[in-house]
Amino acid sequence: VPVFEALAQKYDNIVLDVFSSYKIYGWDQADAQFEELYERCRQHPRINYHGFAKNDEVRAALQKAHIFSYPSIWLECNCKALIEAMSAGLLCVHPNYGGLIDTSGGITAMYNWDQDINTHANIFYAHLENAIKIVHEDQVQNYLQFQKQYADLRFNWTKVLSQWDSLFRSLYDQYKDSDLSL
Repeated sequence: VPVFEALAQKYDNIVLDVFSSYKIYGWDQADAQFEELYERCRQHPRINYHGFAKNDEVRAALQKAHIFSYPSIWLECNCKALIEAMSAGLLCVHPNYGGLIDTSGGITAMYNWDQDINTHANIFYAHLENAIKIVHEDQVQNYLQFQKQYADLRFNWTKVLSQWDSLFRSLYDQYKDSDLSL
């Protein structure tokens, strides 16, 4: 939010849509720790705080967006939001942290994560500002079509289901005659 606030002072054509809430996990009370930040979003004229929204609503919003800014500080193993943003053809700006590296396939606008929150914010600022400047260039738009194809092929549900099915069948075959009781 502070990075967006600073960039909004330089660029009058940017808007931030925030979809963030622990309600997605059924932990409604956990949002209380971020209420001050959420209120800061609500008060900013160019930040739209949506809180929790159903996946269809989020995906519809992605179709209207240009940049997916995700300065994650959480060590994730995979990121559905990043996959969907890549598939929507957005310029994805995020750190090379945890599973974001593998999820992105290294083809997004990934930057070096830093554990110091202020250093991280400054690095993110520079990369997000660059994204704002280049997102509409033809070369970038062509590249984002490649990124979309990559995400759509790599994370295709038919392919993913086939991989899980293969894993479960091999585990079953390996252990079907074993006594697994404790």
